[in-house]
Amino acid sequence: MVLPAVPVDLVSWSSWDGKQPIDLWKGIEILRHAAKPLPGVAQTPVYIGEIGLAENTGLSRADIINWWDERMAVLLALKVPYILYWELYCNEPKDHNKSNRVVRPASELTGKWLIRPDGSHSNSLDYFEALLAKSKGEQQAK
Repeated sequence: MVLPAVPVDLVSWSSWDGKQPIDLWKGIEILRHAAKPLPGVAQTPVYIGEIGLAENTGLSRADIINWWDERMAVLLALKVPYILYWELYCNEPKDHNKSNRVVRPASELTGKWLIRPDGSHSNSLDYFEALLAKSKGEQQAK
């Protein structure tokens, strides 16, 4: 493994194997433990370079909000400095046939999107916007 041998200032994790909250927590802690910090730095920060949720799989809005609440609780508790959502627009077909690269209707896509093909916001984007608004409101109250 390269990570323990090279001093780094930041580590990105594509968290697809951290789909469950406990696995997300464990993955971040493993990377923190394995990362060799730069001289004078106590611990190398780990950020999430990829995370997302396939919304077009029969999940309700409440299911999606709960999914994000569980993961964001872990990420915020661990003070993860950056969290990057996987895709602005989804291009992943449900049938996994990526050789046929035609434009597909939304019903044929997994739904890892922030903006749906019709231009409307996904439930995930609504969640993030509400989280940001709450954060801004708390900052203004201080």
